[in-house]
Amino acid sequence: MIQYLNLTDEVTLLSLHNLQKKSYKEEAQLIDFYEIPPLLESLRDLQQCQEIFYGYVNSSQLQGAISYKISQNVLDIHRLMVDPQQFRKGIARTLLSFTLQQENFKEVIVSTAIKNVPAIYLYKKMGFVATSQRRLTKELTIQNFKYQKEIDAF
Repeated sequence: MIQYLNLTDEVTLLSLHNLQKKSYKEEAQLIDFYEIPPLLESLRDLQQCQEIFYGYVNSSQLQGAISYKISQNVLDIHRLMVDPQQFRKGIARTLLSFTLQQENFKEVIVSTAIKNVPAIYLYKKMGFVATSQRRLTKELTIQNFKYQKEIDAF
């Protein structure tokens, strides 16, 4: 169900771009802020973002996706999106759990709007801890979260 998304494949890229537009449109309405970067992103911008993407695919339909970058053992989640018709089915949790199981990091960071209550609830439920906030505009404040990966002691 979860698979790597190769953005050099045109069909995959188009499918991801369409999912992103639908998902972030819902978020924009939820937080009452319509200048979310993924909503404004072109196909070319998406293809060149240099993030690693995994998708949740069911019946050959892309229903959700997560993207991240890893730098200095920190996995930075950039996007987590679900098709609005698939909300509340555990897709975001499944994608997040998959990502947290990756081997190449010891810490995960993610950010979301403080008005995005469903995302904040999910991150806290998955073990993330709120760290700091930053105001980006008069209308938008971002909440930062951190997840510390437990390292087995020998």
